[in-house]
Amino acid sequence: MEKLTEAAREARARYVREYRKNQTEEQKERRREYAREWAKKNPDKIKAARVRYWNKKAAQLENGG
Repeated sequence: MEKLTEAAREARARYVREYRKNQTEEQKERRREYAREWAKKNPDKIKAARVRYWNKKAAQLENGG
């Protein structure tokens, strides 16, 4: 699987920040509600993401990170 370049990651982050800044409160609440519903349906994916995150953080600390 191809990964995003650093420039592409930065461009995407800027786009998402601008998009979310311009959302109405109703749109923000719908996005939050969707995220809550998804989380309820996928606890195994959330747990796996947390494990990956903390394993990555531990590796960074071991490398002086």
